[in-house]
Amino acid sequence: AFGLAGVALLVAVAWLSGRTTIYSITNRRVVMRYGIALPMTVNIPFTEIGAADLKSYRDGSGDIALAVTGPLKLAYLHLWPNVRPWHLKNAQPALRSVPDAEKIAQLLAAHVGQIAAIKRMEVTKPTWSDGRAEAMTGQTTGPMTGPMTGQSPSFAGVAA
Repeated sequence: AFGLAGVALLVAVAWLSGRTTIYSITNRRVVMRYGIALPMTVNIPFTEIGAADLKSYRDGSGDIALAVTGPLKLAYLHLWPNVRPWHLKNAQPALRSVPDAEKIAQLLAAHVGQIAAIKRMEVTKPTWSDGRAEAMTGQTTGPMTGPMTGQSPSFAGVAA
């Protein structure tokens, strides 16, 4: 009887917490606001998100779990019930029961991908539009191109 009451209490707390939870995706972070009596806010910058997993349901809703990397460490109990189940050691914050989850996951992936591409960008040797790099070597074999003639160089070797 006590076990059933304990489970019922946990279900009630989870339901109430779900009703008071607000997820926000900005251009730089995911913000989770949750809590019944003691509201809490968790800010997760896109630079700290390594991956996102989508679990879809038949009605179009779903759960989006975020794999957090870097120095940001989050406790499972701190995030509960907004956490991926059974990932106790490396807690993964989860956007639970999100309507139109496929669309939200694509939006999140686009934002995280843009931030990741900016972090990984490495500019190597510039080349001009005709393929020559005279400005780098100082050697010319034909008409000069590049900034002096009004043509903008295009950069090759930019890792995306």
